[in-house]
Amino acid sequence: MRPCLVAVLALLAASTAACGSNDDPATSTSSWPTSSTPVATDGLVWASGSTVHLPDGSTIDTGERPAGSYVVAGAGVWFASAQPDELEGNDLPELRVATPDGVEDLGVHPGIGSLTTSADGRWLAFIDRLDDGAGAVEAVVVDLESGEEIVRSSEGLVPSQTDGADWTDLYEDAPVGVLGVVDDTAYVQGLGDLVTYDLATGEGTTSELDWEAIRSADWYAAVHRTAPLWNGDRSCGSRRRTSARSPCSRPPKARASPDRKSTRLNSSHT
Repeated sequence: MRPCLVAVLALLAASTAACGSNDDPATSTSSWPTSSTPVATDGLVWASGSTVHLPDGSTIDTGERPAGSYVVAGAGVWFASAQPDELEGNDLPELRVATPDGVEDLGVHPGIGSLTTSADGRWLAFIDRLDDGAGAVEAVVVDLESGEEIVRSSEGLVPSQTDGADWTDLYEDAPVGVLGVVDDTAYVQGLGDLVTYDLATGEGTTSELDWEAIRSADWYAAVHRTAPLWNGDRSCGSRRRTSARSPCSRPPKARASPDRKSTRLNSSHT
């Protein structure tokens, strides 16, 4: 009986260890594309159709879809766009990354205007609209050096009562978004709250969404300048999505500009 008892105890111990490893948060972190040789971002970046032009003279192609809304950092061009007949209802385009090796689907759907990187290209941040872009939202921040998803949280972004919620109407009436990523800190506009994430720990702190205090903060001034402003670090640097009448709708001419601490999404030039 003793050998059988030992065998049973060993099996139970192995099962317990397996369950413990599945509960370990470190093993459940999503893995994102990384690169040992990040793309060049120090200079002017612009796009025409599916071709994104980098400061070193090289280009990256976004495949069968135009670049649309994009940022450049880490492994390549992170973009969200779709063909005219590709989406249904309130669905949003899927986020993809284009690299010199091709295009990879990422299975998330950034909220309109939310795709952002830090100035050093380390952090990618956006608001993920669940259910193919028609559901509730979560704030996401990715470390492009390690490929680790540091933040994925609905803190401050979902109302207390969600039964029967019309998510599209909710977020049209009460927009949420990423306000910027500065000095390893991400700032997220919630539903009446400002959620600040320490990217060293991934922990969030919630405070009142006081726009007067926010606009007077140094981090906000660093990333939100008066549009239009040519961004020498990435592309045409408007703090909002550019319109057809914006100078950003034309292939840019080289022009000096102040450095910015965070990079908002760009719109491809036609």
